[in-house]
Amino acid sequence: HIQLSDDWSLFPGISFGYGVKQFNLKGLLFEDQIDLISGNTNPTQDQFQSKQNIHLFDLSTGFVFYHPKAWIGISVRHLTNPDISFIEVETQKLETFISIHGGYRITLSEADRYNSNAEGTFLFITGNFMHKGPYNRLDLGGEFQI
Repeated sequence: HIQLSDDWSLFPGISFGYGVKQFNLKGLLFEDQIDLISGNTNPTQDQFQSKQNIHLFDLSTGFVFYHPKAWIGISVRHLTNPDISFIEVETQKLETFISIHGGYRITLSEADRYNSNAEGTFLFITGNFMHKGPYNRLDLGGEFQI
């Protein structure tokens, strides 16, 4: 981490990924393979112009600003927008995923030296906004710590 001040720190991150997806028709049964009269199955007449394997490289990054009472961060995944289509004449890019997250700690009571509660009582309020393509999502939450 990078210490920005007495209370604030920055936690940057980066992730590299490599993946392989495989396309296999074995075990699939298509309508044209079934002979309704004899009950036998035949090879399909469908011609598939598909890639058998997809090799993809991906990159993600993010950071969190942290303070003992608050934090906020962002992460961005699939920066390379890898092509995940098995169809040779088509492109299907994996869309970038963005997440903005944060939280705040509210002190409800300070630590009590006469009690076993050495930390105090806190309420944490958290949020996470996510965006990918046409979809947005907002999660809000809280935690009560005694």
